[in-house]
Amino acid sequence: MASPSEPAELAAEVLALAAARPATLGRGRLICLDGLAGAGKSTLAGEIARLRPDAAVLATDEMLAGWHGLPGLGGTLDALLRPLALGRAGRWRRWDWHASDWAEVRVQEPVDLLVLEGVGSASTPIDDLITVRVWVEADRGERLERGLIRDGEAMRAHWLTWMADEADHHRGHRTRQRADLRYDTGTARRPRDPSWAQPPSLTPVIAPTGTQYEIAAAGYRAVVTESGAALRCLAHDGRALIDGFEESAMPTAGSGQVLVPWPNRIRDGRYDFDGRTHQLPLSEPARANASHGLVRWAAWRPSEHTADAITMAYRLPAQSGYPWLLDLTISYALDGDGLTVTQTATNRGDRPAPYAAGHHPYLRVDGEGCDGWTLGLPAATRLERDAERLLPTGRSDVAEIGVDFREPRPIGDTVLDHAFTDLERDDAGVATTTLTGADGRGVALWVDHRHPWLQVFTADGTPKDRRCLAVEPMTSPPDAFNSGEDLVRIEPGATFAAAWGIRAL
Repeated sequence: MASPSEPAELAAEVLALAAARPATLGRGRLICLDGLAGAGKSTLAGEIARLRPDAAVLATDEMLAGWHGLPGLGGTLDALLRPLALGRAGRWRRWDWHASDWAEVRVQEPVDLLVLEGVGSASTPIDDLITVRVWVEADRGERLERGLIRDGEAMRAHWLTWMADEADHHRGHRTRQRADLRYDTGTARRPRDPSWAQPPSLTPVIAPTGTQYEIAAAGYRAVVTESGAALRCLAHDGRALIDGFEESAMPTAGSGQVLVPWPNRIRDGRYDFDGRTHQLPLSEPARANASHGLVRWAAWRPSEHTADAITMAYRLPAQSGYPWLLDLTISYALDGDGLTVTQTATNRGDRPAPYAAGHHPYLRVDGEGCDGWTLGLPAATRLERDAERLLPTGRSDVAEIGVDFREPRPIGDTVLDHAFTDLERDDAGVATTTLTGADGRGVALWVDHRHPWLQVFTADGTPKDRRCLAVEPMTSPPDAFNSGEDLVRIEPGATFAAAWGIRAL
């Protein structure tokens, strides 16, 4: 797209993006204009206010305790915004720059659109409440010159100290990387526009995993990606429940990805079904396996998106090694009981299709890593596998091999990278795995009766090395396309569905 050059055009772009996203601040939306001092955030905020007279605009400059107040801003914003998210008035105390002291307490009522402008406005403590994050930057020399014109040469030392402090802040909060939109308002590469001190250039940031879809409800917040319909993050009241990946990164070690039409591995990528032999590409060439299905990197589309739920859809075309066309959906829904994930597959072909499903979340709780966490795993049997190709070789009773976690106990130095089955279930057929930290807080993952298997992985040897625990719901074990165990047969026109979920403890 062409880069707009007028402030009004830029403000309109920001407002359009906010309108396209669900409300994140109770019934309202929150736009945060962050970036570097002197780059033009106030100008942009003024244009947004002109286009949306009903919007409330607050400047974080008035919330800082002087030139060195940036470290305390996150807590101030959290205290202001959390009540607004609950439909109540928020409060903050204004800093009087002339008196160098705190002044009156101000009250902000809930509104349809709140704009925060200023350095630190997109701080991570309030990330789950932000609808659109905007980063504004310009050349350092230009910004300093502009600041001294406004504040006077006597403020040079303060400005230089502030620039160093804001750089440290943005590194710690990864503000630029987290931004949905970035502006460069510098004059060095373009002619001067009199409506700005520096005419800006808008650059939409497209994450490696494509569009990011946010949902929130009852203190929970989740982000799902266009690429693979992956669960990138899940938090409750600001506490992370999974170890996902940054918006600026690709998922590693399968993090949060959907694993269909099979989870785990198929030996040699080769299998027989209904009298025909099929050969899949070896997506794990080092072990000569076909691994984790065909949709991990596909571009899924949202078929329905509300404030608290999203359904992603993908048509898996018939292809070499898997000659069946499936219509796939995966729905993520949040409520007071946490996250519910429902995956469906409909066979649109004229022949039965082999099918299995899995998902790859990494659970986490507060603390140094999984060694100190307590695991409750309701499984009586472990599937053994060889060390070289990680393919099934037999079964063991968990009590006989020292991996019985049916009564919750610390993980310690136990290394886990195995499929477990014979799950203990409640009267509704639900099996629940729990993970808790030293403070008693934790996370639970439940699976319905369609999931007789859980792959549990301490992530040894991956970038996530023992800082989290993968608990992967699976409808079949590894290499089910060859063993046939728990393999689903979807008849033409039929739909298979399975559900699982995560909640905070």
